[in-house]
Amino acid sequence: MKKNKLIFLMMLSAFLFAAQNCGDDEKALTEDDVNEEIVTSCHGCHSEDSEIGMKILAAQAGYDNSGHKNGPRGWIELTDVVYDASGTLQAGDTTLETLFHGSNAAYTNATPCSNCHTHNGFVERVKAGQMIEKAETDTKEIVVGAPAPIGCFTCHEPHKNGNFSLRTTNAVTLLVDDTVTFDRGLGNLCVHCHQSRTAASSVDTTFATPATPSGHWGPHHGPQGDFLMGANGYEFTGKTYSTNDVHYDAKGDSPANSCVNCHRYTDTNTNGDRYNSNLETGNHGMYLTANVHGSMTDRVDVCWSQCHSTDIPDPKPRTAKFTDVKKPATADWDGDGTTETILKETQGLADKLYTYFIDPANFAGTNVGACNTAPVAGPIATSGISTKWRLGWDFQAMKNDWDATASTGTEECVMTKAQAGAFWNFKYYTEDHSGGVHFPTYAAQLLYDSLEAVGDTTIGATRP
Repeated sequence: MKKNKLIFLMMLSAFLFAAQNCGDDEKALTEDDVNEEIVTSCHGCHSEDSEIGMKILAAQAGYDNSGHKNGPRGWIELTDVVYDASGTLQAGDTTLETLFHGSNAAYTNATPCSNCHTHNGFVERVKAGQMIEKAETDTKEIVVGAPAPIGCFTCHEPHKNGNFSLRTTNAVTLLVDDTVTFDRGLGNLCVHCHQSRTAASSVDTTFATPATPSGHWGPHHGPQGDFLMGANGYEFTGKTYSTNDVHYDAKGDSPANSCVNCHRYTDTNTNGDRYNSNLETGNHGMYLTANVHGSMTDRVDVCWSQCHSTDIPDPKPRTAKFTDVKKPATADWDGDGTTETILKETQGLADKLYTYFIDPANFAGTNVGACNTAPVAGPIATSGISTKWRLGWDFQAMKNDWDATASTGTEECVMTKAQAGAFWNFKYYTEDHSGGVHFPTYAAQLLYDSLEAVGDTTIGATRP
């Protein structure tokens, strides 16, 4: 008995010694991912009152308000009475709301969705070095009993690396074109998932003859990597398109970290930053638009501090918008009679294309009246999902309305190839979620050519 007790005490002492020194010689990184501070014990991170521990808590708070944890946000049309920023009662306002209210990991627990939508799947994908696709002979199905959502350890491996460096920063070959490589440092991790899963060339094959698009047809929700490089929009024959916008190069870093320079922007409490931010924006929230203290706010201070100090005189007011960045268009592209900023002209083109696609008179089919549908019930009481958001992002829900009489064999909203190409570009622009910021000229060219292709005669005479 004494011998067993002695062995137990020796083992306990060894364990406590190891626990006290488990972090020896390990390097922990701050929010800039390059901190040289040495963490001398596990408590360097696993203590809420240590400097690193506090930064981890801040990162956790940002993550808790991010799309990585909560799923995507969408524009919600408020049909009940609300107060606007000035305290005035206002009806019919819009706001950004999380649509899934929690991780979508269980819903996406299947190959190939799990490659990006679950922690388990993404880790396996990085290990494999490529997308793991479902096939009849595939023995690597990424389905687990309890799928974990995207979280801290999805992007970081601190217990293996001894620091908070990223799980991978390898260059990424785009899924839809193996001749195109995205290589922008820390931003490479993002583009492992933030890219299109379908090629724009599918327009030519799927709509060789007029057809109705499937509910899942299109770029698939997050084509930001493609968009930054000016790749995979539907490019109409005989047109030339811009490639590699300055936002892909992002400040000219070596290597440029692209996505991270803006979406992981860290507040410095200068130039009014704290008045433009909340836990959704910057750091690990990563959004650049949010409801801050009652006002829908664009983080124009990020643009101001990075590149556009001469284009944004005062970034402090929460009323400033990305569309106000003073980069004038070369002409009146959208044909409204005024030459505005690049982003305002681009938004004008997108609005015209949206108007075209909700008009049932523009489509063939035996029940074309169903093309023009009202918003379905939304995820918050007495409110509805924006029709524009549904058309561009959640097309499956809108198609369900279009096909309401499918049981009788009718087809609705049949599109020609030109219409399908234009619809692809509208979805591509919408699902990028930057309003054209990621590549303004490319966005404007795609939207302008799309309107021209479907016969719009109201656009400006000069192409972007």
